[in-house]
Amino acid sequence: MTKNQGILVVDDDAKTRHILELNLRNKYRVFLAGSGREALTVLKSEPVHLILSDLRMPDIDGMSLLKTVRTADPEIPFIIMTAYGTVGNAVAALKQGADDYILKPVKIDEIELMIGKALSHADLQRENRRLREALRRSGGTQEFITANLRMQAILKKVEQVAPSLATVLITGESGTGKELIAQAVHRLSPRAAKPCVHINCAAIPHDLLESELFGHEKGSFTGAISQKHGKLEDADGGTLHLDEIGELPVPLQVKLLRVLETGQFSRVSGNKTLQADFRIIASTNRNLKDAIRDGTFRADLFYRLNVVSIELPPLRERKDDIPVLVRHFLFKHASRMHKSVQKVEPAALDLLCRYDWPGNVRELENVVLQALVLTDETMIRARHLPQDIRANAARLTTGEIPGNKQELLAARARACAAIERRFLETALAKYKGNISLTAKETGFSRRNLQIMMRKCGLQPM
Repeated sequence: MTKNQGILVVDDDAKTRHILELNLRNKYRVFLAGSGREALTVLKSEPVHLILSDLRMPDIDGMSLLKTVRTADPEIPFIIMTAYGTVGNAVAALKQGADDYILKPVKIDEIELMIGKALSHADLQRENRRLREALRRSGGTQEFITANLRMQAILKKVEQVAPSLATVLITGESGTGKELIAQAVHRLSPRAAKPCVHINCAAIPHDLLESELFGHEKGSFTGAISQKHGKLEDADGGTLHLDEIGELPVPLQVKLLRVLETGQFSRVSGNKTLQADFRIIASTNRNLKDAIRDGTFRADLFYRLNVVSIELPPLRERKDDIPVLVRHFLFKHASRMHKSVQKVEPAALDLLCRYDWPGNVRELENVVLQALVLTDETMIRARHLPQDIRANAARLTTGEIPGNKQELLAARARACAAIERRFLETALAKYKGNISLTAKETGFSRRNLQIMMRKCGLQPM
C-alpha cells in the first residue's frame, strides 16, 4: 500500500504516541509530536493531511493548537483525543472547528474508521473546491459542474457572449441546466449588479401571464386591488430571463416583440407608455423552428431572440459528467440530510453511467437524493437505486429496447415520472408529510415541492 497521506499524532504521553504509530504506520506516514509547540514545528516541514491531538497538554493544549491550525488551514481534519472527564471540553472543541473526538483509551479499530472517514470527507471537499475553482477561472460559471469537453466549450462561449449584451436563446431538454447558464450570462455581463428577473412562461396560467410580464393597473380585472409592477419593470437595468419561451401565447408574443423593438410597453389597462432597459435571455426545451411551422411561435420573434444561440446537450451525450455530478450532489446534500455518505460503490456508479437520464441532471440529482434517504451506510450501493435504473442494465444486457422513437420517448417520460414520484413519496414519508421540512431537507423551495407533488398526483399527508 502506498502511504501518501500524513497523520500527525500529538500527545504528551509517549506510550500513547508509540501505540498509535505502531498501528497506523502500515497505512499512513505517521509524524509524532509530544506537545502543541512541537506539533507546529512538524506542520511547517512535513506534509500533514490529518491531526490527531490530545486535549490536555503542557504549553500549547489541544484547543489552542486547534485554533492556530484553523487560522492557517481551515479544512485540515482535526480529531481530538480526550479522557471521559473532559468530554464537555471536546464538545467545545467541535464548536471551534474540530472534526470529531474520541475517548481515551483509544480503540484502534474506532480511530482507524474515524481517520478514514475524515480523510475521505476532506478529499471530497478538495475535489469539489478544485472543480469550482477551475470553473471560476473559466469565466464565473462555477455553478455549472462539468468535466465534458463539449460543455467546457459552451462555458467558454458564455464567457465570450456575456459582455456583449446580445439577446441569447438557450435550448436543451428539461433538466440540462438552462437556468444556470442564463444566470452565468447575467453574472458575467456589465449588468451583474442589477437584478436578474426570472419568469417561467409555462408555470403561469395564460390569463395571468400578461399581468406578470407587463404589470397591471388597479381595477383592471377581478382581484386587481392595487397597481402592480410587472417583470419588465423589475428587470430595468438588469436581465430578464424568459424560461420556456415556447409556451408564450401568440398574442403575448406580439407584445413582447414590440418591447424588443422599441423598449416600450404599458401595464394591463394602463394608458401610460413605460420604458425599461433590460437584456433578454430566453430558454426553451421546444424546437422553435417546428413551432414556427405549426403556427404556435412567430418567426419574427424567433429571429429577434436568436441573436446568439446556446444549445445544451442532454446528459446521455456527456456521460463523462455523471461521476463528477454524483460527487457534487453527495457533497451538496449529505451533510444537510445528516448522512455520512462519502462515495458510491463501483457497481452503482456503473448503473448510473449506463442509464440514459431522460430527466437529465435534475433527474440525476433526484436519484442521488433518494439514495441518500434510503441508505443507512457510508456508501450508496446498487440496491439503493431505483428499480428502473437497475432494470435498465438488464434490458441493455438482453438487448430489449423499445421498438421506435416514440416508444423510447414515452418510456423515458414514464421512467422520469416514476422516479420523481417515488422520491417524493419516500421523502414525504420520512418527514411525516411535513412539506416545509421535506422541502428544506431535500433542497427544494416549498413552492417547487408543491408543484412537483401536484404534477405527480400526490396530496399532503
